[in-house]
Amino acid sequence: MGELSDVSELHETVAEKLDWVSLWIPLGEAETTDPPGEYKVEVKVVDKLTGDIATESTTFIVAAEASITQQEKEAAATELSNIQMAVIAMMVDNGLSTLHNPVTVATNDMGAFPDTSVCGVDKIQDPNGNVYIRGQDKDGYILRGHDITGDGDSTSLVHYLTVGYTKGTYTVDSTGTVTQVTTGYE
Repeated sequence: MGELSDVSELHETVAEKLDWVSLWIPLGEAETTDPPGEYKVEVKVVDKLTGDIATESTTFIVAAEASITQQEKEAAATELSNIQMAVIAMMVDNGLSTLHNPVTVATNDMGAFPDTSVCGVDKIQDPNGNVYIRGQDKDGYILRGHDITGDGDSTSLVHYLTVGYTKGTYTVDSTGTVTQVTTGYE
């Protein structure tokens, strides 16, 4: 930094030579609608006494917002609706008015949701009255890979959903009401 001029003496002030001056001025906040990316800010300072101009520029980064977007909210709501409809369809197909062993610990595994009944214990007969055989028929009233036929085999499987694992996690009560615990977008 150069020598100080005599301007300060004309204004009856005491001038001090500083090697570095840092001044933080809030310039506002990026709107949440601004896209993520780099933004360059240039600040121009004009000394009205001398006419000297100083320019300083800096770049700052606007990161993607961590909160859930409207599209993600809609996707999560659609997934919940699909799972609720699949649970209702599975209960109707199997003649169930309640779930004997509803899943109460949140999961995204639809091969273990919504009911973990054991063949021969809680899962007694198929919709046609055939007896489920423990150890041969597949346990559970589930949405992915459900063994609907009591035939001593696990080859007649029904898929109430097209995916085995969901984005969100879910629990269900004994009436078949599904609760979305996490959306998977958090």
